[in-house]
Amino acid sequence: MDCELVSVKESIDTSTTSGKLTFHLFASLAEFERELIRERTQAGLLSARARGADGWTTREIKRIRETDDSPVDERPPKFSNEDR
Repeated sequence: MDCELVSVKESIDTSTTSGKLTFHLFASLAEFERELIRERTQAGLLSARARGADGWTTREIKRIRETDDSPVDERPPKFSNEDR
């Protein structure tokens, strides 16, 4: 089953060789950007863990304090060293 994309606004027509190339280039760039975001996120999480963060955000801590009488310190961390 052949499926072709024709985008008038971006001048992409995947029924042509140059249109296929353009489509694949955009797809490759999107995949590259997604991987960069993933790598940056992982690096940020590792950095936060190295600084002693346990995964709770300020908003979550405030919500827990407002709705629960138990101290936040008694709650289990969201992620641990085993998640690496």
